[in-house]
Amino acid sequence: MSAACHAAMSGFDVDLFERHSLPGGLCTSWRIDGYLFDGCVEYLVGSGPKSPFYRLWQEVGVVPRPFAERAALCETGDGEGRRVVLWADPERLQAHLEAVAPEDRRAIGTLCELVRLMRVAKYDVEQAPELMGLGDHLRLLKALWPTRKVWSIGTRLTIGAFVERFTNPLLRRVLLTAIPAGLPLLSLVALLADLANGAAGTPIGGSLNLAQSMARRCKDVGVKFHFQTPVKHLAIEQGAARGLVLGDGRRVEADAVIAAGDLRLTLDGLLGGRWPSPKHEALFAQALVPSACIVSFGLRGPVPQGADAVVHRHLLATPANVEGHHVDALHWKTFEHDPTLAARPRTIVSVTVDSPRALWAGLEDDRPRYDAKREALGAGVRALMNQAIAGFSALVETVDVATPVTVERYTSNHGGHYMTFIPRAGRPPKHAPRTIPGIKGLLLAGMWVAPPGGLPNALKSGRDAVQVLCRQRGVPFHGQRPA
Repeated sequence: MSAACHAAMSGFDVDLFERHSLPGGLCTSWRIDGYLFDGCVEYLVGSGPKSPFYRLWQEVGVVPRPFAERAALCETGDGEGRRVVLWADPERLQAHLEAVAPEDRRAIGTLCELVRLMRVAKYDVEQAPELMGLGDHLRLLKALWPTRKVWSIGTRLTIGAFVERFTNPLLRRVLLTAIPAGLPLLSLVALLADLANGAAGTPIGGSLNLAQSMARRCKDVGVKFHFQTPVKHLAIEQGAARGLVLGDGRRVEADAVIAAGDLRLTLDGLLGGRWPSPKHEALFAQALVPSACIVSFGLRGPVPQGADAVVHRHLLATPANVEGHHVDALHWKTFEHDPTLAARPRTIVSVTVDSPRALWAGLEDDRPRYDAKREALGAGVRALMNQAIAGFSALVETVDVATPVTVERYTSNHGGHYMTFIPRAGRPPKHAPRTIPGIKGLLLAGMWVAPPGGLPNALKSGRDAVQVLCRQRGVPFHGQRPA
């Protein structure tokens, strides 16, 4: 939708083909038994004007809108009553962590110093990397220079490598599970800074509501949507993209094509494996952010609230095995902040469990066995949640389990992944090629060419692709904000 919206604003006639009946792909919600379960946005980087992404979200009609601003990234407890909170505010964070682990005062000081620097860092996200010249790079370097320490340390170390500086076992475990430990330290620092700046809020109304706002903006600027219209393959003739062949055999002519879905599907399916791209294949040699199940619980009443955190965690004294899933900690979100998702006093708790796609192999076309496994996973997680929240099971009215198979079915994402590649050695991932060798008029967008993914990267990827297209066609790029 980002690519479609910007292409239309820049004067192109745009048709958007979507295999699902709804816009937004993974940015979605679904209603069951009166509960609106949410499958995506924990925090939207760019929800507030202190983020450079705010302007980009304005362009596509996502902001301004109501957001819940959270005081902390995560709250972690264990069976011994200990509690660690990753507060967004660096002063509050430093005081709390030093009280928990005074022996790690030096490393805590470094982390909080980086968050302070990141809160005032200036960086630009409005220009596609391919279009930046020497002057652009020099201006960027000048803007980053006052906060160079955060960029140097934050990109050089992974979260896992930085945690080696800590000795407190509980604090180490908390930091290693805050976000994927293989990501650059900058990912954690930037997230805490955005939360502290009021620029990473949770959208009120759910993720699908956000996606539908973007779809309305697309329609307002002239994008023509074609839902439940899968694309079978691309029409490539004389080394150029000439259009699409749809699932029902119809051909759609085009002067340019932007493939914004799964990269594996684009290479092997839409292009039939006939145009090898070594640089894109090399991406798949990297580790991927684990796929996951979302176990959503509709509760007849509220649960006890601790810190106002995006995510809550409970470290299990003894790891459990639930339907082949190794669970050593429970990770959940509460939705008390959003009364639009469930009529009060009812509320929702959503638990995320790492779930390798292999655990669901062979069940794609065997619905009874698939549903039985989903039900057993939901029951197992429900029982475990009693260790984190006393009396949890008695509050449950409805359970739903979304799996990697769910993600594949609705989005075709490779392996059912909701994010993509983890960069090597803690360095930010290099810009993936936006073109396929030997094919003119075809551009790539989406999280698979903007690793590790996430909504802001997808937004910028679509925008960047249209900037490149405009340069190729000699037309001005327009990224205007709506009145």
